Amino acid sequence: MSACPSSNRSSSNSEDEQDWTADDSILTISWHKEPVYAVDCHPQLSNTFLSASGDGTACLWKLEDWSDIKPYHTVEESEDSRAFAKFTPDGTRFATASLDGSVQVFDASSGSLVFDLVGPSSSVEFIRWFQDSSCLVAGCSDQTAWIWSMSDASPLNVFATNSPVTCGCLFRQDEYVVLGMEDGSISVFQSLTVPQVTFPVLTSQGPSIICLESTSQLVASGVADGHILLIQPETGRILARTKPHNDSVESIDFSSSYPWLVSASTDATVSVWDLERSVQRYQWRHEGAVVKVQWLNRNYPFLVLSASADNTLCLWDIRTATNNSCVKTFHGHSDTILDFSMTNDEQIIVTGCDDNDIRLFMLQE
Repeated sequence: MSACPSSNRSSSNSEDEQDWTADDSILTISWHKEPVYAVDCHPQLSNTFLSASGDGTACLWKLEDWSDIKPYHTVEESEDSRAFAKFTPDGTRFATASLDGSVQVFDASSGSLVFDLVGPSSSVEFIRWFQDSSCLVAGCSDQTAWIWSMSDASPLNVFATNSPVTCGCLFRQDEYVVLGMEDGSISVFQSLTVPQVTFPVLTSQGPSIICLESTSQLVASGVADGHILLIQPETGRILARTKPHNDSVESIDFSSSYPWLVSASTDATVSVWDLERSVQRYQWRHEGAVVKVQWLNRNYPFLVLSASADNTLCLWDIRTATNNSCVKTFHGHSDTILDFSMTNDEQIIVTGCDDNDIRLFMLQE
């Protein structure tokens, strides 16, 4: 995707002075009528991405002509918010999920509907694809999680829980599904084993599990009270428990280059944790709650990107990092940034926001 020329500042006149508002975006798309909850960039095509919105629509965008910005395909409006949109790892399909429990799969080239999946009866809280794109996993507030085959849309497994599911991830090359629950429980299921084989890690510990991520060796969970738990799913053993934040841990991500974990919290901080030494390396601060954090693992493994309720993205460099130092701040949105995704070449950041806009930012100028 090539960048189009854009002014980086907008202005308005008052009686005695000019009020300048920074805008670092290279493109603003004001198409959705409600907040944009999710965005996802195609894993191979740098000009193609998805958006999902509170207006009940999801869009497939293919930006060929920057002078005529409109969706390549619009998914039919749902009765409730579309909360998720995610490409398969091979880029051939994408899935959307709504707060009314509907889950649909589409062809990524044409946007045409492939499967309307049957199962959830209430809000979908997460979706994940198998690495080989063969199956889709979804966890729901109706106390179930589902795995569907992408060969015929059949449910391969259904997991029942004792509390609404809030988050989930896959572990050990998709052999296990790890589910976090509203009551603080965490359970591990063998993905395709019937009858179910369950390995409970925590049961009714209190604060909700907000997010889960995995490596080949362990799983990290972010908790509503600011704790992070490191778990060995196959044994159910908790390897470490730390509290780097004073409020809910909204997002976590493992580095693929360092034995480090980064976390984001509603206490307005981003924390980098050294897993080998069990020490906090850095803690950085936004001016508002931090919604999402991610390592730029492919081309810039030393960079961390975070999105905040202070309406900004911040880029942090661990090579030169000190507390409270952001090497680059991206302005442009007028409300909380809810999600972001990087193009496959890690040159452009696509954001979704509470201000209903999608914006594109150049990572490096």
